[in-house]
Amino acid sequence: MLQLLKLAESLRSQLSKTALVTIQECFQSLRRKLDSEIDHCALVLFKKAADTNLFIAEAAKRTVEAMPLLANESTVIQALISNCDSRAASIR
Repeated sequence: MLQLLKLAESLRSQLSKTALVTIQECFQSLRRKLDSEIDHCALVLFKKAADTNLFIAEAAKRTVEAMPLLANESTVIQALISNCDSRAASIR
Protein backbone atom coordinates (compact mmCIF):
# COMPACT_ATOMS: atom_id res chain seq x y z
CA MET A 1 0.00 0.00 0.00
CA LEU A 2 2.86 2.39 0.75
CA GLN A 3 4.13 2.02 -2.81
CA LEU A 4 0.68 2.88 -4.14
CA LEU A 5 0.58 5.97 -1.94
CA LYS A 6 3.96 7.08 -3.30
CA LEU A 7 2.64 6.61 -6.83
CA ALA A 8 -0.50 8.57 -5.95
CA GLU A 9 1.69 11.51 -4.95
CA SER A 10 3.51 11.40 -8.28
CA LEU A 11 3.64 14.54 -10.39
CA ARG A 12 2.70 12.51 -13.44
CA SER A 13 -1.07 12.94 -13.53
CA GLN A 14 -1.97 9.67 -15.27
CA LEU A 15 0.24 7.67 -12.90
CA SER A 16 -1.30 9.43 -9.92
CA LYS A 17 -4.86 8.82 -11.12
CA THR A 18 -4.16 5.15 -11.81
CA ALA A 19 -2.73 4.74 -8.31
CA LEU A 20 -5.82 6.40 -6.79
CA VAL A 21 -8.16 4.09 -8.71
CA THR A 22 -6.05 1.10 -7.63
CA ILE A 23 -6.27 2.20 -3.98
CA GLN A 24 -10.06 2.37 -4.32
CA GLU A 25 -10.12 -1.12 -5.84
CA CYS A 26 -7.94 -2.39 -2.99
CA PHE A 27 -10.47 -1.03 -0.51
CA GLN A 28 -13.29 -2.66 -2.46
CA SER A 29 -11.68 -6.07 -2.59
CA LEU A 30 -9.85 -6.19 0.77
CA ARG A 31 -12.35 -4.15 2.81
CA ARG A 32 -11.60 -4.26 6.55
CA LYS A 33 -8.18 -5.83 6.03
CA LEU A 34 -6.94 -2.36 5.13
CA ASP A 35 -8.15 -0.68 8.32
CA SER A 36 -4.56 -0.34 9.52
CA GLU A 37 -3.67 1.59 6.35
CA ILE A 38 -6.47 4.15 6.49
CA ASP A 39 -4.45 6.73 8.44
CA HIS A 40 -1.70 6.65 5.82
CA CYS A 41 -4.15 6.71 2.95
CA ALA A 42 -6.35 9.50 4.27
CA LEU A 43 -3.74 12.24 4.20
CA VAL A 44 -2.65 11.42 0.65
CA LEU A 45 -6.24 11.15 -0.52
CA PHE A 46 -7.19 14.47 1.07
CA LYS A 47 -4.22 16.19 -0.58
CA LYS A 48 -5.16 14.76 -3.95
CA ALA A 49 -8.86 15.58 -3.50
CA ALA A 50 -7.81 19.23 -3.17
CA ASP A 51 -5.63 19.06 -6.28
CA THR A 52 -6.17 21.63 -9.01
CA ASN A 53 -6.14 18.89 -11.64
CA LEU A 54 -9.82 18.01 -11.79
CA PHE A 55 -9.61 14.41 -12.95
CA ILE A 56 -7.13 13.58 -10.18
CA ALA A 57 -9.30 15.39 -7.62
CA GLU A 58 -12.38 13.46 -8.79
CA ALA A 59 -10.59 10.10 -8.53
CA ALA A 60 -9.41 10.97 -5.02
CA LYS A 61 -12.89 12.13 -3.98
CA ARG A 62 -14.44 8.87 -5.20
CA THR A 63 -11.90 6.93 -3.15
CA VAL A 64 -12.51 9.05 -0.04
CA GLU A 65 -16.28 8.57 -0.45
CA ALA A 66 -15.83 4.80 -0.77
CA MET A 67 -13.69 4.45 2.37
CA PRO A 68 -16.51 4.67 4.97
CA LEU A 69 -18.59 2.16 3.02
CA LEU A 70 -15.81 -0.39 2.75
CA ALA A 71 -13.77 -0.02 5.93
CA ASN A 72 -14.45 0.14 9.64
CA GLU A 73 -16.43 3.35 10.25
CA SER A 74 -14.69 4.26 13.50
CA THR A 75 -11.26 3.94 11.87
CA VAL A 76 -12.35 6.19 9.01
CA ILE A 77 -13.80 8.75 11.44
CA GLN A 78 -10.52 8.80 13.39
CA ALA A 79 -8.61 9.42 10.16
CA LEU A 80 -10.97 12.26 9.24
CA ILE A 81 -10.70 13.88 12.65
CA SER A 82 -6.92 13.58 12.75
CA ASN A 83 -6.71 15.57 9.50
CA CYS A 84 -9.10 18.33 10.64
CA ASP A 85 -6.24 20.32 12.13
CA SER A 86 -4.19 20.33 8.94
CA ARG A 87 -2.50 23.59 8.04
CA ALA A 88 -3.81 23.38 4.49
CA ALA A 89 -7.28 24.86 4.27
CA SER A 90 -8.14 22.69 1.29
CA ILE A 91 -7.58 19.55 3.37
CA ARG A 92 -9.66 20.81 6.31
